[in-house]
Amino acid sequence: MDKLELNQNGQTDETGKDEILDSLPDETPKIQKKRRPKKKRPPQSADSGPRSDSPLKSEPEKSDTVAAGNAPGKKRRPESADGTPKKRRPESAEGTPRKRMPESAEGTPRKRRPESAEGTPRKRRPESAEGRPRKRRPESAEGTPRKRRSESTEGTPRKRRPESTEGTPRKRRPESTEGTPRKRRSESAEGTPRKRRSESAEGTPRKRRPESADGTPRKRGTGTERSGSVRTRERKKRTYADVLKDLVVDTSLMAILIKALFCLLLFLIVLFVARGIRNKGKAPKPEVTESTLADESSLAVVQTELQKKTESFMEGGAQAVDDNSITILGVGDNLAHEQVFLTASTGSGYDFRPFYKNIKSFVSSADLATVNQETPLATALGSASGYPHFNTPTEMGDALIDAGFDVANMGNNHMFDMGVDGAYVTREYWDEKNIPCTGFYYGYDDLFDFRNIEKNGIKVAFLSFVEMTNDELPSDYSAIVVYMNDPDLVRSMIEEAKEKADVVVVHAHWGDENTDVTNDYVYNEAQKLVDWGADIVFGNHSHVLQDLVTLTRESDGQKCPVIYSLGNFFSAQKVRDQLVSGMLNVQVTKDASGKVKPTAMGFLPIVTHYTGDRENLALYPLSMYSDELALLHGTATVSTDGLPMSMDYIENLLERHIPAQYLGRMGPID
Repeated sequence: MDKLELNQNGQTDETGKDEILDSLPDETPKIQKKRRPKKKRPPQSADSGPRSDSPLKSEPEKSDTVAAGNAPGKKRRPESADGTPKKRRPESAEGTPRKRMPESAEGTPRKRRPESAEGTPRKRRPESAEGRPRKRRPESAEGTPRKRRSESTEGTPRKRRPESTEGTPRKRRPESTEGTPRKRRSESAEGTPRKRRSESAEGTPRKRRPESADGTPRKRGTGTERSGSVRTRERKKRTYADVLKDLVVDTSLMAILIKALFCLLLFLIVLFVARGIRNKGKAPKPEVTESTLADESSLAVVQTELQKKTESFMEGGAQAVDDNSITILGVGDNLAHEQVFLTASTGSGYDFRPFYKNIKSFVSSADLATVNQETPLATALGSASGYPHFNTPTEMGDALIDAGFDVANMGNNHMFDMGVDGAYVTREYWDEKNIPCTGFYYGYDDLFDFRNIEKNGIKVAFLSFVEMTNDELPSDYSAIVVYMNDPDLVRSMIEEAKEKADVVVVHAHWGDENTDVTNDYVYNEAQKLVDWGADIVFGNHSHVLQDLVTLTRESDGQKCPVIYSLGNFFSAQKVRDQLVSGMLNVQVTKDASGKVKPTAMGFLPIVTHYTGDRENLALYPLSMYSDELALLHGTATVSTDGLPMSMDYIENLLERHIPAQYLGRMGPID
């Protein structure tokens, strides 16, 4: 038989099936098929055999399909109802190719993913009882599909959260006793939504608390009475306990509040203790009233009387001075902050002379007086300015000359605040005033001109060395600044000056700022200066008073006065230890053999006074200062530590750094 006959249903006729099988030879011969026109074949996998529409002959295999009664020659892959071969992947009912997936109940192919009843593709999920696709999630009791989240009782889809009885979406939470969905928070008896907090019987919101026996919500512990399904409320009289319950709605909130109050209390205790430690030893500031303030006339009388007493300081030294002796006086940093020149402003210029009027007699009575002018006098190059780049009006130099100073020192860390040109302008100012100046030199010739000044047959040389400057001196300038890290140059200058003069006075700008503790570097350098030939050393830079000592020269055993720092001579700084300083007066005597050496010295304490925010600036010798003036001092207002000035503080500071035999009087050098 060339081919098998098909019945009307598209299946192989079973008639003569056994005879056909018996007539087959042992090896099934290849069946020739009628060549069909070539069609474009869809791609097939590597393991697939020739398709039924291929012109190639294939040898059918004996398979389970033959045993099941299928006619020989049928491909291993299913065919369509009309016996025409179909692609490896199932096609749609219209013959268009589709994915290889299960067929429908009628045997028609469908895509890998189930399609709708109309043949349109849909996702692959279980179908409903009617054959309609549905999602993979459970179905309703009627078998109708529903979303992954529950649907309403009518089977209509709703949001992930249950919907209201009207079909509007609502949150997914328990349903009412009738099975209708409600919000996460309870609804009223009529099904209308209410707030998260419980509602009244009329539908107004109230807190969410246990419901009554008939399922209607009620407040927690309100004491309401119920009669059947009707609930009536009787308002209790509010007590203090009820008020507290309303105020403290959560015990955790009360715990947080208690912890916060405890932390606040602990902080106040720590603050109180710290303030007590900081003010330990601080004398209470007396109340300043009008009765404590003297008028100008009475204050002038007091100052005149004190002036007469303090003059004995210099006179006492002068009594021991004969024609073979001189006195050399040195002071600390003359530092002009902005408040200084603002106070000195006259509108048309500046007048700094009132600042020094109380100490003028002491300065001018010395044979030689030297000052460390900390800031440049370079207003010819720019306007006056304060910290950190100082530029001071030249009227400040005029006031120092008027006070009686004979030598000015420029060697300090602020000498280049206005650049090298500012240093040149400052040096030229002193030259114009015929005031010998140290620290900044035009060249080597000027460097070894030691400003020798002769008084009473005693020649005095003035030198200046610095540890550091805020800005470096460029190498293309011929000017010279002598740094202490060049010990060979320092030593050669001292030794040569000692050959040309009887007394060598050194200004040394060194150490740490804003401390009364002398560091080891300063100790070592001071001893070197004395051993190399320095007779008197005036130290500066710390802005705070440091120790006055005598150092012994190793070569001849001579005792030389050294003060590691004189502090601030005059300034507008804020902290009280920066406002207490002094003037060191050293007596130098030539004996019968012609040897000159320091024989006596005295330290005259001074106080920089101001009121308010650094107003009414003035210098006072300690002998002219009083508790009444200390009460008015502005340091308690402007200082960072808030500590006031007092006579006790000043005396304690002086006692720590100045030996008693030199404090306020001239005493012999041991």
